Amino acid sequence: MERKEEKTGNRGVIERIQYIPFKMELALKYFYKILTAFEPNYRMSKFNEQVVIDIINYVHGSEGNYDNSKAIGFIGSTGSGKTLTMKAMIEYMKIDEVKCFCGARVIPFYPTEMMSIRQYQGMYETNGYDGLEATFRRFNIIVDELGAERGASKHYGNEINIVEAIIEERYSRGNITNFTSNCTEAELEEKYGDRVYSRMKEKTNIIEFLDKDWRLDK
Repeated sequence: MERKEEKTGNRGVIERIQYIPFKMELALKYFYKILTAFEPNYRMSKFNEQVVIDIINYVHGSEGNYDNSKAIGFIGSTGSGKTLTMKAMIEYMKIDEVKCFCGARVIPFYPTEMMSIRQYQGMYETNGYDGLEATFRRFNIIVDELGAERGASKHYGNEINIVEAIIEERYSRGNITNFTSNCTEAELEEKYGDRVYSRMKEKTNIIEFLDKDWRLDK
């Protein structure tokens, strides 16, 4: 392993460790095996194959199309493979227990929590901010189905925008917040406002999944 500092918005906060060498052809086979373990009927398209190649480079801390120190945000229509690819990315990262330097610490870089935005709403509505503290604290998480929340979240009369609360708090702590969403970038900006969208954009590689619902071809 060798240390390599990426020139990004997270420079000085996160320093990736390069996991090299690796062979892309073999890595693709492993990643596809993980994808089909989750969903046996999955078929990789030319577009999704390029996304997987980019994710593999990202996982290994190698030069590629994504900023290695930022989070990953998959946007696109239902059934295009966003959540499935996120799940596969976690499992692929765990093969080598991918880590990074954060200040003076060496810590896991892979996500340690993945829940839907509605689950986070439920946590707040049941226990207030105390229910979200572990989520605020975790270094790397995935928020699935961002944009599918059911209006404002309420706890004993206190009303919040759950996405704004998670993004703002985790941004202030310098944590990695990956997400999937059926919204476009324009819809995310309109839904959450300039301030929240700007933080998401600054800290996230936002990738649009262009494929149609692959499950319709089964």
